Amino acid sequence: MTTQWYAVCTRPQQELKVSAALTKKGIENLCPLTRKMLVSNGFRKKLTWNPVFPSFVFVHITEAQFNTVLRTNDVMSFMYWMGKPAVVNDADIKTIEQFTTRYPNVTVQKTAIIKNAVLAAAAFDETAEEEVELQDERIRTVVPSLGFILTASREKNYRVINTNIERGKMID
Repeated sequence: MTTQWYAVCTRPQQELKVSAALTKKGIENLCPLTRKMLVSNGFRKKLTWNPVFPSFVFVHITEAQFNTVLRTNDVMSFMYWMGKPAVVNDADIKTIEQFTTRYPNVTVQKTAIIKNAVLAAAAFDETAEEEVELQDERIRTVVPSLGFILTASREKNYRVINTNIERGKMID
């Protein structure tokens, strides 16, 4: 039997728990995360990672593994299309993985397919062939099999600095 990607509906805010349980059972899954900055009391900032697709985890399984997935705690059902579990294309999963890995601030919008998307292979790398629309400081790509648009904001001068604190001194 061949394996395909499916979207699994989870209980609200249980995506990471479901992903960990599926991994423990040996089932390949994907729960893409996006970065979100929370500000409390006007000055305290906290960086959190939230699922890009609320209440969804993608699984790469055969039809024989459906019951194993459904028996996992906090899994509600598969996403259905025309009475059958909806199959997500491998290309769309690759697009989601690349887009969420490359850009930390991703939002999702439900929409129809965009016809006039600009092909910008440089958005991922020179070999990528994903349809990406560049707009101001935002980058968009379409996930056709799910009917979503992923949007990321490009940050100016964004870089991650690895710091170690040793004996009260910060070392870069």
